[in-house]
Amino acid sequence: MYEEILNNINTVTEYKEGDKLSPINKAYFTKPISKDNFHIINATNQTPNKITSNQPSTNQITSIPTNKKLCFIDGGSSELLRAPNFSLFFIRTYANITKDNKTIADKKIEFYCLAKTKIKDGKIFYGVDLFLDKKADPAMNNFLPSKEDLEMFSFDKTLVVGENRAEISKLGDVARRFAEIKLATELISKLDEGIIILDGNLRATFTNETKYLDELYEKAIANNVLITGLCKTSNLLTEKGNNIINVLNYLAVKNDIKENWYYHPVCSIEEPKHNVEMLFLKLNQASEYIFRFEVHKPQFHKEQLGELLTLLVKNSNDYSFPGYPYGLIKADHLARIPNQEKEFLKSKILLTLKQQDQKNITSCLKALDAHDVLDRK
Repeated sequence: MYEEILNNINTVTEYKEGDKLSPINKAYFTKPISKDNFHIINATNQTPNKITSNQPSTNQITSIPTNKKLCFIDGGSSELLRAPNFSLFFIRTYANITKDNKTIADKKIEFYCLAKTKIKDGKIFYGVDLFLDKKADPAMNNFLPSKEDLEMFSFDKTLVVGENRAEISKLGDVARRFAEIKLATELISKLDEGIIILDGNLRATFTNETKYLDELYEKAIANNVLITGLCKTSNLLTEKGNNIINVLNYLAVKNDIKENWYYHPVCSIEEPKHNVEMLFLKLNQASEYIFRFEVHKPQFHKEQLGELLTLLVKNSNDYSFPGYPYGLIKADHLARIPNQEKEFLKSKILLTLKQQDQKNITSCLKALDAHDVLDRK
């Protein structure tokens, strides 16, 4: 039975020359996938190995490593209390600033986000309250998103799934995303014309997210700081329904491309909410992973890619995950909220709840916690 299941999974063998990335929407104009769009990254600045006739012959970039600062940013969140009319999240954002592959500074922001229902013009909206720890420096408030920007209609089209009202828990994801971008904006002045690498893409997905990205881009351009984003995962498909990552790996192997490489162009994006150039990268020859990478389009200069990608290649040699920048590994680790920490924070809140004997809150929680009771059996 299992053999039959596996044999029915679509693979890259269905790829045909001229296949394209399937456009995300009408503003994406994709280009035929071709071996000619592979570009070799020679991170050591040494003479590259001889390229076979099947490999790209002119698409090589070389660059002397620089000492620019790199700022890697990621965020983590965990829902501590959950009910139909409120949700309490603990959110952490972290920035790791490196130079010559050494951490020279970092910044960690932690806060609680309480999303709750409110009635506005006879309709149900979701609003939030944000709380820093009482021991935190009040200056940390500068790194938090605006409460006003997080007030959203419960049927906001960027939150809903299908035809149903959005779950209030979705506000936790929005608050974390806005906080990540806010952290990047606040750190620009410390980067000396460096590079920011956000975890994830640069598309404005949620209502009001464009405001945060525009503020980031405006300040970055004024300070000559490059804004980029690297995605851990990608669910993009070709027009034939294939996994784009698998197609590119197939083509690289078929054409005996063994060096570190980037693939570009992929598509032309005419979407104001996603104003980027999209690339795919292989940053370590020993790696089996290819990552989607985005660069803010007004800051994209192909002749400077050698410098940028050289820095990323040299940051992607950690034995724990070769081919993935160590700065993002560290940011993920220090932003992540493990289950043990979640349960500790949740226990503190529930203990406080019992002491205050707020039975109405307990009653709200029971609307959604039956699964948790069964999970403990």
